[in-house]
Amino acid sequence: MTDASDRAPRSRNAGESRMSARSSAREEEGSILDGIPAAMPALERADAIQQRVAEVGFDWPDISGVTAKAHEEIDELAAAATLDHQREELGDVLFALVNLGRRLGFSAELALQEANEKFIRRFAWIEAQCRQAGVRPEELGLEKLDRLWNAAKMNERPEVDEGAPDAKGGRGKQTGAV
Repeated sequence: MTDASDRAPRSRNAGESRMSARSSAREEEGSILDGIPAAMPALERADAIQQRVAEVGFDWPDISGVTAKAHEEIDELAAAATLDHQREELGDVLFALVNLGRRLGFSAELALQEANEKFIRRFAWIEAQCRQAGVRPEELGLEKLDRLWNAAKMNERPEVDEGAPDAKGGRGKQTGAV
């Protein structure tokens, strides 16, 4: 039986072997980024690209550099004047956020899939509240929909004592009365 300390050097050696093989291939073929499929889902491809360049040292030394870069890219998106420039900057924001996920140790693709499912679940709750009240969501306006959205979020939280203040100073579980 081997413990983690026995495996660590092998993992490091395996990584060094991959880097060495890529380095040899790069000398013959071109770039360390060669071989990352263009058909890969965009978030996964961004993760693979960033992992490869991190292997040769092109990476922030700590998470603060990654978050600063994400904020910088968001500021550039906010300042972009044309649709083409906005699209380019949005891509840069997404690329920076994928790197943040990578540095935190999880897949941005999976995180986005989970966020999509959470949004669908919450909006379905809003629609159910609207059906119960005999109204359609488009009849409510943004302010009421936003209140329902917040109620949907509260509805997903674990049960709390009805009389005890929650983290935001409110009382217990919310209802979504339309």
